[in-house]
Amino acid sequence: MRKVHRSQANAVSEIRKILENLMKISRILHSNGFTEEEINEKKAIIYNNLVTSMCTILKAMDNVLL
Repeated sequence: MRKVHRSQANAVSEIRKILENLMKISRILHSNGFTEEEINEKKAIIYNNLVTSMCTILKAMDNVLL
């Protein structure tokens, strides 16, 4: 039973970190912005990070619901 609580705490912690990072990115984008060239250069990286983050969140949610 103790392992479940640790894994739930770890999952919640990971979700919190991901959400905090997404908020930081959002603030940067809205305050400074990027040129069209910079956007095109980073689009694939951002997409990959988004997909990876969503997969991590979904896996963590499965752990919490156990």
